[in-house]
Amino acid sequence: MSSQARSLLAERTSSARIVALAHELGDLDRTSGGPGLERCLERLAERLRAAGASEVELHAFAAGPEAKYFGWSLERRPITVRAELHLVLPDGRELPICKSPEEPGCLMGAYRATASEGELFEVVDVGFGTRGRDYGQRMAGKLALASGHQFQAAMLEALALRRAEGLLCGPGSESGTVPNRLAEPSLFERHRPFGFNLDRARYDALARRLAAEEEVQVRVRIEQTLDSGALPALSARLTGSDLAEESVLLVADAGASEAAAAACLVETLQVIASGVVDGRLPPPRRSLELLAAPGVAGVVCWLAARRARLPRAVVLLSLDGLDAGALRAQVSGLPGAPSFLPDLLLDHLGGAEAPLEGWGLRAAAGPYRAGALLPFAELALPGVCHVSARGEPATETSARDGLRELGAGLASALHDLATLDEDALPRLITSAQLKGAARILARLERVRREGTAELAAVRARGAASPGGGAARHLLWRSELALGEGRRRERATLASCAAFLSGPGPHALRLAEALTDLDAFAAALERALHAEVASALGPRAKLQVRRRPLSALERRAQGTVVQRAFEGPPPLASLLRDAAAVDREWLAHSAVALARQPAGEELLALVDGKRNVLELVDLLALDHPEVDLRLIRRYLDVLQGAGLLRLEEEPRVSTPEQSLEPSLDREDEP
Repeated sequence: MSSQARSLLAERTSSARIVALAHELGDLDRTSGGPGLERCLERLAERLRAAGASEVELHAFAAGPEAKYFGWSLERRPITVRAELHLVLPDGRELPICKSPEEPGCLMGAYRATASEGELFEVVDVGFGTRGRDYGQRMAGKLALASGHQFQAAMLEALALRRAEGLLCGPGSESGTVPNRLAEPSLFERHRPFGFNLDRARYDALARRLAAEEEVQVRVRIEQTLDSGALPALSARLTGSDLAEESVLLVADAGASEAAAAACLVETLQVIASGVVDGRLPPPRRSLELLAAPGVAGVVCWLAARRARLPRAVVLLSLDGLDAGALRAQVSGLPGAPSFLPDLLLDHLGGAEAPLEGWGLRAAAGPYRAGALLPFAELALPGVCHVSARGEPATETSARDGLRELGAGLASALHDLATLDEDALPRLITSAQLKGAARILARLERVRREGTAELAAVRARGAASPGGGAARHLLWRSELALGEGRRRERATLASCAAFLSGPGPHALRLAEALTDLDAFAAALERALHAEVASALGPRAKLQVRRRPLSALERRAQGTVVQRAFEGPPPLASLLRDAAAVDREWLAHSAVALARQPAGEELLALVDGKRNVLELVDLLALDHPEVDLRLIRRYLDVLQGAGLLRLEEEPRVSTPEQSLEPSLDREDEP
């Protein structure tokens, strides 16, 4: 894209329009599945038609066990229109604790309504905090008070097992309010509980009363209505020219916190359409499609309905809000699907910051969602990426400036993406090649830092053979890191050609880029070998081997992970589907699992050939904190839920054997 076209899009992007539309949508009642969400989508449809979009359609996807999307079914939920929580004092007065929707984070969920005048409940401790004598007692007819740092365990213990009417959850060790959410209704079987999130001050006030052995009573008022039985969504299209059948999909969550994302994408379509109408922008060759849907479920339904003509690329946009401050974008590709698209977007977003490795989804789901968030990897789309914007404390002016830069950068990148032709392939390849080399170098430098620190520690202990085993392991890890880096970068380069329907006359350029990357990685490998050999002595001859395996690692090496399902994994929460003993482990291990790549990234590496140790080794390249014991137990849970099969191999390699035989080298005599 020319600098003149970029300047035009930046000049026409208006943060005032984005903010106005976001606030307008935010003022509507947009509870998922309710009439408020339908009104929100209708308002969006009006704006999109005015912006020049065509084929603006409102969809209603069926919900319930009989409706299947990629093998998944969507559970119908009651719509809460009013929720209040009041503390009842001994003299009968009632002090408001929180209300919804005045305090959006107050209600974590409700699966039943109360009487119109409200219902009175006694508050007891769930057993994690102030009053241990409540632990183990049934809570029928009572509310449980719990701390948010053990929310999953508290929810399972209090609501699913001990049948409390509801849960009052504080922020745990964090300040403010933790936006916890109730699990799927089927976790509680026929029981229909509710839950409220409390901020630090309100939680501490109730906890102090319980600690002082005071009787604590609260009044709860919840009003609900039934949904229509359908999940609403909105799609629109800015039709392309000669490749109109190909499309680039823009996705904005229509949930309560994503009004700004939808408004930003509407502005993106509007400024592109106006530039084309004025003749100052070339018409995009591919169509631009916008989808606004309530969360992951709406996107899955839309993709299932459009399986016959899927988009060529997908851009998911999420914003924390407009009041956070200056917006800084982060771009990443979905796990298991390397693509040139994040690099292209970063070029246009200018000051955006991306994770150096660029492969992990920043807005990842919690530890109980297994597999890909969306079935993009299964559908073999050439490009999928996620753009998230995080705010930093700043003035309202800088927040609007950041939003304007984000909107202009997205408009520029998306117009470029929709206009690319085969002549642009050398530019894409060169850009991806340079960024890929930087990523490979950064990966090796990280492994080198960790390895040299290990060598220094061995030397400080005064070992007889300073660093021999540690050095061999450092070289093994470096070659594993370089091999994985080359594999991912080769896939990224190949995705450039895949997006443009084949390399065509530029196949030689693509092959040259792949050869250059391999040569660059090989040079890094030789340099590290020379550095390690020089540090250990002039005549050092080293094998490339990993350190001896522990008993746990040998067992992991002998266990191959097989997928037990076709297509994308189910959307259902493992906390619901797992066996009782696994439910308890998942709930009480939530904090530890949240620090592990135990979900999308792990499942993306499962190919039916890798064993558990190989999976953990690959994860450890990007996540040094990965815990083999925790991951192995998590895989057992996935197997119990029917998502995986763990097959024990009849033979287990010796402790000294490398995971990749191609990396083994024999010592010289």
